[in-house]
Amino acid sequence: DFIIRNRLAPCLEFSAEETSFVDDVATVRFQGSTAGYYDNRYWTMWKLPMFGCSNAQEVLREVKECSASYPGCYVRLAAFDSVKQVQVVSFIVHQPGQTAAWATTGEKDMKVWNPVDNKKFETFSYLPPLSDGEIARQVDFIIRNGLAPCLEFAPEECSFVDDVATVRFQGSTAGYYDNRYWTMWKLPMFGCSNAQEVLREVKECSAAYPGCYVRLAAFDSVKQVQVVSFIVHQPGQTAAWATTGEKDMKVW
Repeated sequence: DFIIRNRLAPCLEFSAEETSFVDDVATVRFQGSTAGYYDNRYWTMWKLPMFGCSNAQEVLREVKECSASYPGCYVRLAAFDSVKQVQVVSFIVHQPGQTAAWATTGEKDMKVWNPVDNKKFETFSYLPPLSDGEIARQVDFIIRNGLAPCLEFAPEECSFVDDVATVRFQGSTAGYYDNRYWTMWKLPMFGCSNAQEVLREVKECSAAYPGCYVRLAAFDSVKQVQVVSFIVHQPGQTAAWATTGEKDMKVW
């Protein structure tokens, strides 16, 4: 009621217990362009801020729903001042282990990305694994646009961005972060004119490294940049070995 009476916008945020406390290993980030930042200061929003909220029951309903969805997380209620453009209120409304009843509302509310046990990659990562036919259609698009397809792979433990490296966003390493670059399966397929060539390489790479993620990238030789990237194999997927008889060059 105090928040609403002062025309602030309530907002729920949540975080897993292991990432909810300030980590002193990041105090170096108080310097330079990252001044004021520290690990775990910012939690994930449950939904968008409740601009125009006029009833405390709306907030309580969201607290119950968020707590029931993530019972193992801390949930805090924040409030934003739209004039000052800052957060002015923040306090815990749910702790791991508390009992929360599910609130059925029937609403189709927009929720932000779920960060708990829900790792995602680039394009299409929200879809089920792509079939050979679906991959082929993407390759046809790549070839039709004069791009060079290339396969990259990485073990599961080093395939995701690591937040310990955010200090590298400064200076000469701006834009770099751990695990951004994976190992190439072979050299880029310059001059590729058939989607089946790429599918054969996908199967061969997946069979050689079944415990790795494999992604298909595509390079623009004019702009000299990567313009396409999506997962074509995940650890645990079945992949048949493609015997081609060719002595292709592979990277280390």
